[in-house]
Amino acid sequence: MTHFHFENRLTESDRGLKFLGRIDVRVKMFALFLSLLLCVSSRRIEVPSVFAVFAIVMMFWGGLSLKEVGVQLSAPFSVAGLVILIQPFLHDGEVLLHFPLLKWTFVATQEGLFSGLLIAVKVLSASALIWNFISFTPSRYILSAIQWIRVPDVILELIAMMFRYLFVLLETGSTIKEAQTLRLGYSSYRRGLRSAVMLIHVLQYSFGS
Repeated sequence: MTHFHFENRLTESDRGLKFLGRIDVRVKMFALFLSLLLCVSSRRIEVPSVFAVFAIVMMFWGGLSLKEVGVQLSAPFSVAGLVILIQPFLHDGEVLLHFPLLKWTFVATQEGLFSGLLIAVKVLSASALIWNFISFTPSRYILSAIQWIRVPDVILELIAMMFRYLFVLLETGSTIKEAQTLRLGYSSYRRGLRSAVMLIHVLQYSFGS
């Protein structure tokens, strides 16, 4: 789903009942920066976990469906899973498991697993907070708040262009993927991989030319 869909929802639906849609954007932006700072700087897994749960609950409470939340957080979940798989093998400490592979022996440690879980939760919480902010704040209000803090006009225009083409890119990618799905482009692992590569090439050609 695109940002324009969320804007329409806030204006056409019961916006007066949506608490997030009525908060001043400058207050939300300050709260976002403070929350991100706390999540990134925390060494305890409980802090980003609380922010992640809060952001996801607010997204559901604001009217987003399970599918929409899943689509928004699919990439962060993938990154978090990759971090959890890699980090245990990058730290010294108490051994959890080890196995040989060709000429190497891979050792996973408890400290590495905890480090991976902490980074993964930080990724999810930061992504959920940012998506929560974007989903219920029209881009024109965000740009107005950025202009209010005296950001130079050149940077403001660049941000406006990024906002515009980011969601155009998402919309184009979503349309192409739906067309591929209707043609059974993801019916098997091999066809899905081929379709994904083709999707990336089409987007790169469309927006890079």
